[in-house]
Amino acid sequence: MAKYVVGVDGGTGGIRAGLFEIATGTPVGFADTPYETTYPRPGWAEQDPNDWWAGMGSSVRKVLARGVGGGRAEETHKSLDDLRR
Repeated sequence: MAKYVVGVDGGTGGIRAGLFEIATGTPVGFADTPYETTYPRPGWAEQDPNDWWAGMGSSVRKVLARGVGGGRAEETHKSLDDLRR
């Protein structure tokens, strides 16, 4: 049985989760959840940390359902080369 690891990356526009097979490093799937960034005045940007937490949970649940639990890994698969473009 294959083993997997989930990586999470948060940015200014949302949070993304990637699912990878541990033995090979092969990406299985990706999911993202956007969140709001507000700009109340010049030079300021604000986000709600609750959105980070909710977005992480949502992205991880989506990528697990698509990649492992949903048996739809082929629909969400992206190679690392595709991500660099």
